[in-house]
Amino acid sequence: MSKRASINCLIKTKNAIINDEYTFIKPHSKYFPLQISTYIGTDKQSNDSKFLLMIFRRLCRLKPFISDRKMVKDTYSQYIHYKFTKENYQLKRSKVLPQQQCRNPDSQYLPYESIYNSLTFVLKAVSAQPEGKDKNLELARDNLMCKQILKNLLSIEFDKHTVVKQCRGVSRSVPYQSLYSNYDYLVLDKAKYNKKLSRDTFTNSVIGIFDRNLILLNEMIDTRL
Repeated sequence: MSKRASINCLIKTKNAIINDEYTFIKPHSKYFPLQISTYIGTDKQSNDSKFLLMIFRRLCRLKPFISDRKMVKDTYSQYIHYKFTKENYQLKRSKVLPQQQCRNPDSQYLPYESIYNSLTFVLKAVSAQPEGKDKNLELARDNLMCKQILKNLLSIEFDKHTVVKQCRGVSRSVPYQSLYSNYDYLVLDKAKYNKKLSRDTFTNSVIGIFDRNLILLNEMIDTRL
């Protein structure tokens, strides 16, 4: 069940029931993941590809529930495509954590659980659980927290794209490489950390602080956000 903007009416279709506050989706199977055990077998490469495709498709299908704003939905799509096609997460994580502290330091290992948990996280973020004395308050708060984290994550991603677009000529590649390729902005400069932040420095900016904390969060809850 996903919360939506007020429309002051009730709409019923074969796929959903929509009122002034919520959208209740009837067929759930195309959004919820299959069990990981389905992909465990001898043909590891084939299973890895099928598993990633399953997760990718379900994340893409959740786009309409991310936000009513086109800008936010477009940022979500860009982020999902980047995560699956270009991101080197092992390198990104190594900029924040010593290799021996990483949950799965082997770069050849596909972290099924972490990727599966990431889809579950987004599902919680787009699902509404009403709060009340007779309701599950813990579940409602958990979903709300996921929603707030995802919202902030997409805001940071939009800011990254804005920084890159604002650069001109050769200088444009500098922030792009730092933010999306070598991840140097994640390396904390402790000497400058407590000083006034520079507009030209990503490391000690909100972007750097948020992404370092996001990687630490991934380690805590076993996700790959």
